[in-house]
Amino acid sequence: MQDESVRRGASARFWITTGKRNPVEQLRLWNAYQVGLRKYGSAAACLAHGVSIAAAPGTSDHEKDPATAVDIACNTRDNPLRIQLMKEAECTTPVAGEPWHAKHRSGAAVPMSKKEVKMVDKERPYITIPCPTGGYWRLKKADGGIGFFGGAPDFNTMPGRGAKVVAPLVTLTPCMRGGRVIGYWIVDEAGHLYAFGDAPYFTSYADHPDWGNPNRIIDGLVQTAGFEAGMQIRYCFTAYEVGDREYYPDTYDIGREFKKT
Repeated sequence: MQDESVRRGASARFWITTGKRNPVEQLRLWNAYQVGLRKYGSAAACLAHGVSIAAAPGTSDHEKDPATAVDIACNTRDNPLRIQLMKEAECTTPVAGEPWHAKHRSGAAVPMSKKEVKMVDKERPYITIPCPTGGYWRLKKADGGIGFFGGAPDFNTMPGRGAKVVAPLVTLTPCMRGGRVIGYWIVDEAGHLYAFGDAPYFTSYADHPDWGNPNRIIDGLVQTAGFEAGMQIRYCFTAYEVGDREYYPDTYDIGREFKKT
């Protein structure tokens, strides 16, 4: 890009600010970004105040070995030329609001479809989940063991409770109340739910009439706003259809009634 800028008679200067990033640095940036979001309210506002946007630890292109993206900086006036030269170099900028985050279209740098992401995720031995109050958890898919990093609280693990994994684990969801993490849930792709700490347990998606549908796979659990506000406790299973169709949620509340939304 620099050589091409000179060849065209431009005075632009480009330089790489980030290539490979170690986990400690990623965690520091992530925590600073979470503080910025709480203070300024949005990613755009964070950037305006000099706070860098950061991906959750374990999910950044910069953490991969080798890294699959670099951050290419330039002066603000030269941004149009940067965008043009990136396109000509067959690079993409897949992160919204980050025109400097460049990935090449070849090999692992090609942005993946939702279906491809799911296939890759199945091959990863761990799932990394950021903790809302700082740090992160690393959930081991094979047995439900958990690593606790950067101050993320420990409410026990599946092996610690003698629980066996019966379907591929897909996530750990923190349970929040009063701005504190009081527990967490672990869920597998069949919708079995495991509650830890003071995270409530009502039932699992395996009790839903649609359980066993071969075209449906659970991919997460979301806490609704009610419990944080001291109202009814609810959580929401999220699912997707095999074949990469659209996501749609199923909810289950304290009234013991499934609802489609």
